[in-house]
Amino acid sequence: MNRIDKVVVFKSLGDEQLKEILDLELHAVQTRIIESSSNTPFLMSVTRQAKDYLLSKGIDERYGARHLKRTIERLVTTKLAALLSSGQVLKGDAIEIGYESGDLSFRRAPREALVA
Repeated sequence: MNRIDKVVVFKSLGDEQLKEILDLELHAVQTRIIESSSNTPFLMSVTRQAKDYLLSKGIDERYGARHLKRTIERLVTTKLAALLSSGQVLKGDAIEIGYESGDLSFRRAPREALVA
């Protein structure tokens, strides 16, 4: 009893795996938006620069992607909720999340550009 039987070594996640995790988490946010809307939901797209920024804020060498979900909640979901509650984002809108001047930017985009 109280002996170590095996040691399991985990390799660090690579850039491609981290990008896939980010895409899955962002897809989960979009799914929540769609499921919570009784009418036409708004759609969002995230630029590559914004994704890189989220990865830089949500990834830690020691803990990997553990903080990524919290980072998305803090930097994306909370901001989208504030924009929606203030009427700056309406149902049916398309929102492009970009990166400008050291922070995320949120702007309306042509909905066709997101769907295509």
